[in-house]
Amino acid sequence: MGGLNQQNIQAATFIMQQQRSRFL
Repeated sequence: MGGLNQQNIQAATFIMQQQRSRFL
């Protein structure tokens, strides 16, 4: 479960970064 949670956090961070670069 811990590993899955870590993956979710990484995916969320990646998406946030992508949206940010898109916004800018």
